[in-house]
Amino acid sequence: MKRDKIKAGRLPAILISAVLLLCSCGSGETDVQQPYKEREPFTPTGETVESAIFGNEVEYNSFSPAENAVLPVDSADISGMAQIEKTLFLLADGAVYSFNAETGESGRLFDTDAEMLAADGSSVYTYAPESGSLRAYSPSGELMSDDIIEVETDDLEVTGLYVTDSYYSFVCIDKSTGIHVTQHVVYDRETLEIANTVSESKSYISASGYRIFGRYKGDSILKVESDSSDGRFVNIFETDLTTGKSKKLNSVEISAQGSVIAFSYRERSDTLLIFAAPVSEGDFAPFLTECSLSDPDNLLLRRYYTDALCTDAFLAAYENVVCIITSPGGCMFYDSLDPPKSITLACSIAGKYGDIISDFEKETGITVRTVSYGLDFQRLDIKLMAGDDDFDIFEPIPMHRTKYFLAGMYEDLSGYEGLKERIDGSAAAGYVASLDGQYIGVPTGISNFTDRANFEDTAFYSQTVSSYLYLAQNVSLPEGRFDDPDGEKLYKLLKFIYDNPDGNESKMPFGKELCLLDSDFLIMNPNGRNKEDAARFLEFVFDSVSGGYTDVGTDGDIYVMWRCFSPDYTNPILEACNKVKLCDGKNSSIKELAREAAAQVQMRISE
Repeated sequence: MKRDKIKAGRLPAILISAVLLLCSCGSGETDVQQPYKEREPFTPTGETVESAIFGNEVEYNSFSPAENAVLPVDSADISGMAQIEKTLFLLADGAVYSFNAETGESGRLFDTDAEMLAADGSSVYTYAPESGSLRAYSPSGELMSDDIIEVETDDLEVTGLYVTDSYYSFVCIDKSTGIHVTQHVVYDRETLEIANTVSESKSYISASGYRIFGRYKGDSILKVESDSSDGRFVNIFETDLTTGKSKKLNSVEISAQGSVIAFSYRERSDTLLIFAAPVSEGDFAPFLTECSLSDPDNLLLRRYYTDALCTDAFLAAYENVVCIITSPGGCMFYDSLDPPKSITLACSIAGKYGDIISDFEKETGITVRTVSYGLDFQRLDIKLMAGDDDFDIFEPIPMHRTKYFLAGMYEDLSGYEGLKERIDGSAAAGYVASLDGQYIGVPTGISNFTDRANFEDTAFYSQTVSSYLYLAQNVSLPEGRFDDPDGEKLYKLLKFIYDNPDGNESKMPFGKELCLLDSDFLIMNPNGRNKEDAARFLEFVFDSVSGGYTDVGTDGDIYVMWRCFSPDYTNPILEACNKVKLCDGKNSSIKELAREAAAQVQMRISE
């Protein structure tokens, strides 16, 4: 029995078609990466990488929040919150209250008929839209100024106030056109005259979406809103109130659709704290997360789970302490200088591991920080080449996974008892994860690529499966072996494809009963710093996904996709399978095409 083949759940035909198209595109070697020659670690070649993941950590003047601190009012009555250093100011039930997070001292500062509350770091502001009354108070509650700014009209509804260095910015809903559009009406703090009006570029937010605003740097504000095309993500924008221009700072995957969302910006670390709680119990576990606004890896720095189910929430942070007030619920404090243990996962889209990650975090207390690189796998390559140790587990792009294995860019999992026991106990996992007596990674799914049920079209099935079975029987990339250097067997394949444009299952040249296993992987970074915790997560992944592995028997030939196919080496074969459909059909032409493709593969494998 050959241990050379893969699975990942049943692959739909459209996915297989996309894989074949990607593998066979291009015109020769110019758009194919050169193969990796040695199973040795890479070294950088002219490009260097500095880790951004820990680059934003800063020193705080830490303090401890008051034990058993009690809010001065019922959290259900709070309609607004502002912050000046360690003191929170709460708008509730016709008054403003103060609450010191360190001492727990609190009290009623002053009565007010205002509906909105804001702060600029030295003063507290209240605003009553109906009367236009804008008042400024000292932190002790002394009235400092009393002005009138009449913003609200029949067509304009004021929903929020933010005070920046130079402006009072009123968030309004413009109903004049019949389409409710959010806009910011900006007033100069010195002259109290309108300085700018900024309309949001998008007026539509889905019923389950959200759009919230908050204080940022200087004369800018932040906007956090759900991605209209993918609710797992939040998009973060900066709006400059002077110019009216907005720019996207980051897109962070938090998988919190239909949520109560609150955020607070930390200028010293340039990070954003986001609290998310579900609208309905059981949708997801409420959590507090911190993400970077400047880190190009879109990194979630840390995450804490809570038991808070609420209809409203307020969030504040000063130095090391984060405070969440929920309604209903109360007040919770977190010390961000004592974060939980964590590992970092670099993958294409972290959302597909969302449930696994949250279950693991809740069970172990270990945070799984995520870097989503999309299809920009070169960013991952550069980090690996540089020996970067700021991520612990990575997900290779399936099209190029073989190069990581042949270059030794993996931690041997057979050295971790729990993982070895699991992989040893799964025939399918043993096939796809084995290399030279080592285990290269945890399969996140294993499927039989040649399963007829994966294909609807006869022509596509017979031609595609025949192409990959040719590779399976003639190529072994780990051994550096190609068994058809003169192209005689490839001619047989190409002749079949040309003679059977509509397919022919009865004449498939290499049979159709062979098992060709395909799989995606999570791989432990050999340079990672948290290998034991990373192994615990991989065990958790295995336990979560292994029930979906395809069953494999002990009879017949079983092959593994990554061992026989990689565009870095075998793309000329698939290109030839496409080109033969356009040739004149002469045996001499088909043989020449087969010889040229075989020669290219032989050259790449032997280098």
